[in-house]
Amino acid sequence: MLKVGLEGRRKMYSRLGLKGCLKDYKRMLIRHKIKEVIRELKYAWQRAWRGYDDTEVWNIDFAIKNRLIALLQDYKKSRDRFWSWQCPDGYDWSKVCKSVGQSYIFSSEQMDAIIDTFIFHLQMSDENFVEKKLCGSRTHEDYKRIYKIRKQNQDAAIKLLGLLMDQLWD
Repeated sequence: MLKVGLEGRRKMYSRLGLKGCLKDYKRMLIRHKIKEVIRELKYAWQRAWRGYDDTEVWNIDFAIKNRLIALLQDYKKSRDRFWSWQCPDGYDWSKVCKSVGQSYIFSSEQMDAIIDTFIFHLQMSDENFVEKKLCGSRTHEDYKRIYKIRKQNQDAAIKLLGLLMDQLWD
């Protein structure tokens, strides 16, 4: 029988959509580990056939944020540097963007900054991310502050998505 090393198992679990699942179950009894691995396999099958799993349906806000962050990071890495976005209508872009005929376009650096800003706003709309950035323990005032920061960043991310929706397709 061929022995599969730790790295080989990690690659196998990653291909199955199970990346990192065994770390969570390290101290469990074997019967609990088996149940959890079966559950993870079920979710991996759902992701393969439907494109999402039940956990994403139960936590749709978290799933949307995480999916958008991952998509934007990959988009930023893979997009063609010679391709650019057209500036949205309704603003005076003459001092900020390059003029091309009747319209204006963003430079590559501006596009990177916009994508980074979008990712930042999405991250800051997650309560756990804000808590890690701002405070270690939560008081009533911390809850108010975290909610306010989350809401502001969530609104900013949605506004950016609305402005750039037509620019995000390739």
